[in-house]
Amino acid sequence: MRKLQILVPVLLFALLSISTPALGSATLSFCPQADSLAVENAPVALGWRGAALRTNLFYAGTATPNLGIDFAIGQHASLGVSAGLKPWPRWLAWDYDVQNPTKWRHLLVAPEFRWWPKRTFDGWFFGADFLYSHYNIGAITFPFGLYSVLNEHRLQGDAYGAGLFAGHSWWLGEHWRLELAGGAAAAWINADRYACAHCGAQVGTEQGVVVLPQLALNIAWDTRRRTAKRQQIIDAIQRIEAEEVLKEVQEEVSEPIVEEIPEPVVEETPEPIVEEEVPEPAPARQRHPLLRPVSEYQPYTSDQALRRSEGAQTVLFQFNDSRVLREVETLAGVYDNMPHLNTIIEAAQEALADDEIVPVKFQIFGFASIDGGRWGNERLALQRATAVKDYIRSQVTSLPNDIFELVVGGEAWTDFIDELDERHKAGTSGLTDAEYQQITNILDSLQDLDEREAYLKRAAGGTIYQKLQQHYFFEQRSAVFVRIFYEETSIK
Repeated sequence: MRKLQILVPVLLFALLSISTPALGSATLSFCPQADSLAVENAPVALGWRGAALRTNLFYAGTATPNLGIDFAIGQHASLGVSAGLKPWPRWLAWDYDVQNPTKWRHLLVAPEFRWWPKRTFDGWFFGADFLYSHYNIGAITFPFGLYSVLNEHRLQGDAYGAGLFAGHSWWLGEHWRLELAGGAAAAWINADRYACAHCGAQVGTEQGVVVLPQLALNIAWDTRRRTAKRQQIIDAIQRIEAEEVLKEVQEEVSEPIVEEIPEPVVEETPEPIVEEEVPEPAPARQRHPLLRPVSEYQPYTSDQALRRSEGAQTVLFQFNDSRVLREVETLAGVYDNMPHLNTIIEAAQEALADDEIVPVKFQIFGFASIDGGRWGNERLALQRATAVKDYIRSQVTSLPNDIFELVVGGEAWTDFIDELDERHKAGTSGLTDAEYQQITNILDSLQDLDEREAYLKRAAGGTIYQKLQQHYFFEQRSAVFVRIFYEETSIK
């Protein structure tokens, strides 16, 4: 117990720096500078690439300058390292009072790994860290009489430890973020104990393992991706051009050109006998292709290949990601989501502006590729459908939440099989006839989806599955907007 009283305060404040934040890049949703689209002006990361500089305010409260840097290494992971150094012996650097017996010097280095369930540098995180510290501390008085052994003794030594922590971060602006984290660490202590803070002989050696709390209040500044600035310039130019076109149209409407036509000379002629004509019925009103009467509504069944649905708008996603991005990189090239999103928004706005109809259902289907666990893919499919719904509501704010029908298509086996058959008939499947036949046999003989995937992975030593990953799966990572169903009103 006496060892704990000696060793706990040695690292109590130094460990405040361990749970430092890895802060990534962020912008307001769908602002001109954003690479990703979100809703309701919520901050959202530009992507998982980036780095951040940060400091721990709690640790700085011990008069210890500290700095850290973090790098994203994936869509849900980051690596970082922090360091703190207090070279002056007393509380403040400018305290030169030699009568002050306080001595507090130390060096701390702490690398860490973090897992971000939502996305890297956004929301909740869970992490593990390692630490090394060299310290020289003595004549420190703690409140309530705690650790009284340090009042007249000095400890000098090293500590090696590891810990687990969790936390959450909040955006303060386009570049700044605040984070609160906490956890615990176990450290091996090896320290020499001296009779007083500035002098005295060694009176003992302290060794042992202690469990210490971790606490951090961090503020960080993130780097900014160059592509975000480029997109900002592009969007600004497009916005200016659109405003100029609208201005020209308004001027033409407000100031019509009227040509003076001379009155013709009319000769008196007998009026001909004109038979009464029966007026032709007015042609049916042409509405947006995505608008359909509710009588055409059909619930989704797993045997439907939505890739063949007339007028369906497909929004693609990156692997294991549910963010609505402007562009998605695939092996077939860059897929532009914006024309499809714009078509959906145009249809929604037209449905609301039409006095003759009332929209009653927006049908959105979420899918994931067959690669990966089935339950995780179903959750990802729902997140993708929800992301498209949230984007639509961010652009057409008058739409109620309950008008959307989100269908979890899960793993897109039907669309995958349909695309495979279509490309094989066209000779563009990238598979040999034997490989295609082997895939067909597996699909026909096995109904359990996880068992299907397992057999496909083992077929031909894994080469067939590698080809499927390279040429097929990215088209199934999607949310498909199918229809806006409406009811006709009594107003004509």
